[in-house]
Amino acid sequence: KGPTQAGALTNSPHDEIAYKGSRNNVGKILSHIGVLPKDGQHSHSENVTRAIADTEGRFHFGSLIRCTVERLDAKDLTWKGTGGGMLDKFVATDFGNTVANNCTSKFLGDLPEKTKLVVMFGLGSGLNYVQSTFMLYQQARTGDWRWLNDVAYTDGKIVVVHVEHFASQGHYIPDWLGENDDPRSKYGLLAQHAVELALGNSLPVPASIGKSNISLHDESKAKTMDAPKMKANNLISNSECECILTEIEMSGYKQTHTNKYLTEFKSPTGQAIYLKKSGITLNNINLFVHPSLDSTMLLKLDGVESVSNEHRFHSNMPKFPKKINTGKDEITYGWMVNVNTLGSLVSFLNAFKIIGIK
Repeated sequence: KGPTQAGALTNSPHDEIAYKGSRNNVGKILSHIGVLPKDGQHSHSENVTRAIADTEGRFHFGSLIRCTVERLDAKDLTWKGTGGGMLDKFVATDFGNTVANNCTSKFLGDLPEKTKLVVMFGLGSGLNYVQSTFMLYQQARTGDWRWLNDVAYTDGKIVVVHVEHFASQGHYIPDWLGENDDPRSKYGLLAQHAVELALGNSLPVPASIGKSNISLHDESKAKTMDAPKMKANNLISNSECECILTEIEMSGYKQTHTNKYLTEFKSPTGQAIYLKKSGITLNNINLFVHPSLDSTMLLKLDGVESVSNEHRFHSNMPKFPKKINTGKDEITYGWMVNVNTLGSLVSFLNAFKIIGIK
């Protein structure tokens, strides 16, 4: 606990101390990602209070590096226990790195098997807190760690999701919640999708907190989704596809047609681009673009991992030209472009949106 909370132990019950004065924000944030109910039967603050007090509930609350751990700022020679660079600057020192690794190894290295999701309050400046925490998890838990999106990562057993900090001031929390028209709301949407992946698209709420309408599938199916048995490459789901579709639309592309194989988008310059749905994951995103474009130019665009070495054929791309492939009938074709992260997808879409067909 921080110095304020540690002092409060002398005259306050333990369950009343955590997030004191900020429980409404905690409730809003956890509700936004679907692990607590919306503000209804109970207020956001009451939902958090009930979750903390429920010793048989599905939540455990803790801290990674608390503000009782301070670092000496080399510039102004003051001790700091908070701030946007708290974790990355702390672990950059030999002593800080030792402390942080000891903590994460002891308390996060061997979680109970039924643990599916870890929610971290904090993004940091330029997502530096997310990056620093990811490295600590890699050191604390051996496994096949990979990024799900800009604010979430997994080792195939747990999913770690970063959300806005509950003590963020000013417009940051409303921006993240999507209450304002601000790019920061993207991080809230990405957190929502990662939580859906972690919980197998089922978000049951314990009776002590109250029921809500946040279950996406019936609970009997959800019980078959045993997170410890999940492998990183088995996190393919509708949620991943929806996350990618949302990102494309947020980048200024208009969805014009969809079926179970492909989704067609119209770029800001009027160009058609197709998202290939089969085999799609957040680390394997394939898109078809017009065959008249120069493949060497496409490969140089930001975010592109690879471009097919020859045209690829698919019968569900009506905006593209046709030619004979292996059969007797002509079939539509184009270049297949691959990107391997959600961040790379955004970079590619921003670069591609200014390209037009000559």
